[in-house]
Amino acid sequence: MAVRQIQALGLCRWSYPSQPGAFKWDGETFEDLIAQIYDPDRLAMRLLFLENVWLPSVRSQIDKDFEIVMLMGDDLPVRAEVEALIKDVPQIKPVYMPTGRNHREVCNEVMIAHRDPDAKVIAEFRLDDDDAVAAEFVAMARSEFLKFRPMFYDATRVALNFTSGFVLDAGEDVTITPVDARCWVPGTVQYCRPHNPHSLLDIPHLDIWKRMPVMSDGRVPMFIRGAHADNDSNLQRRLRESDGHQTSDEEISTILQVRFGIDMPMLRSAWKKHQAGLAGQS
Repeated sequence: MAVRQIQALGLCRWSYPSQPGAFKWDGETFEDLIAQIYDPDRLAMRLLFLENVWLPSVRSQIDKDFEIVMLMGDDLPVRAEVEALIKDVPQIKPVYMPTGRNHREVCNEVMIAHRDPDAKVIAEFRLDDDDAVAAEFVAMARSEFLKFRPMFYDATRVALNFTSGFVLDAGEDVTITPVDARCWVPGTVQYCRPHNPHSLLDIPHLDIWKRMPVMSDGRVPMFIRGAHADNDSNLQRRLRESDGHQTSDEEISTILQVRFGIDMPMLRSAWKKHQAGLAGQS
């Protein structure tokens, strides 16, 4: 069997309730955290983004040689629904772990466990469950590495940062805003050797440029970052601090369909139905 030169290995934390302290949340006990993460309305929204944003971009990858570890709690209430959505994507590896683990430790454990020990290089990336990447993301994670391979031999880790992308904001409606940003989660790939004891969560993503050599590429939009009321990141503040490439609404709709596999009319329709359902409960 031929030795795999570069293993593309991703991580998606799908509503995994880790030890309190990893994210912002309302409550005082772990039981409060579980209730918040497993709230039926919240899970319905996460399933919506999984089906209409995350999965279309994963299915669209032109290079099919990759794995994505989907980390979930072993008591996830919507396990059957998630498995039904991902069953046709063999690259997704669902992993169910006991809840309450230290966030960084459990993420590193599952990532290291899925590394190919015979690969020459591991290309690690992370997608939250409301993110997306362009169809050539995996292919470019491989091809672009060749440009800074000599640097890799002198460093423990190196990174590729795709700086051009979009923020998908789901509020009253779904809006798309172009953004140029440094080291955002879905636009970053970290490279290491298979036996490196560390993984991509050991360094906060906004500090990556301080801790390892980084090559930036802003030629084309390569990522979508989700933003909504349940998102832990202050993306509106980050948008104010970043630049944005000029793109018309018509161009954005075409880009999302062609490059990310996302059907905006379908997404907007699903979001409106979700919002209507919430309004009907109040």
